Amino acid sequence: MKICSKCGKALEEGELFCTICGTDANKTRESLAEEEARQESEFRASYKRILRYERLAFKIGGIVYLVLTVLLAVITFVLMGSEGIAVPPALVEYITGGGDVDLNTYLFSYVIAYCVISAVNMILSKKAESCMDEMDSDIRYAVRRYTSFGTLFLIIFTNEVALVFYIINFIKTRSNAALLSRIVAKQCGSKGDFAQ
Repeated sequence: MKICSKCGKALEEGELFCTICGTDANKTRESLAEEEARQESEFRASYKRILRYERLAFKIGGIVYLVLTVLLAVITFVLMGSEGIAVPPALVEYITGGGDVDLNTYLFSYVIAYCVISAVNMILSKKAESCMDEMDSDIRYAVRRYTSFGTLFLIIFTNEVALVFYIINFIKTRSNAALLSRIVAKQCGSKGDFAQ
């Protein structure tokens, strides 16, 4: 009589798969361990690859917003500092949306906003990098990152390209809870509760 190598159920003669867990009756514990190790390795590699793309999107976004900040700051300070530059009223109305807002104030508010968005992108890039560094020793940091609605909220308003990669890993986190629990159990020696 055979015993299932995964769950330990006694298998009847001629059974090809365990009726409890679905494991192939011919697999040994060693082949199961190798299969699990391969799955975990592939999952971590895939997780890291998407995280690397997300980090790159944050860096590029941060640089683009920084360049916009500098350009708008230069334009704003040139307009503030010179009385001789005449900006056509139609252009001022187009930029400000026709409101009673001073053009310099309007441009300066964009300088502040772009500066903040650039800083948030750079911070999120660093967080993604530290997440990649810690993933091999403790994947719980990555799991917390991809289950945090605060991070999701920041990304929604600062970088839509990075949001795509974030959502991919968010879905992977949600759909692979058992695999993540197994990885955490091996890394941390706990029962594998990855929500810790």
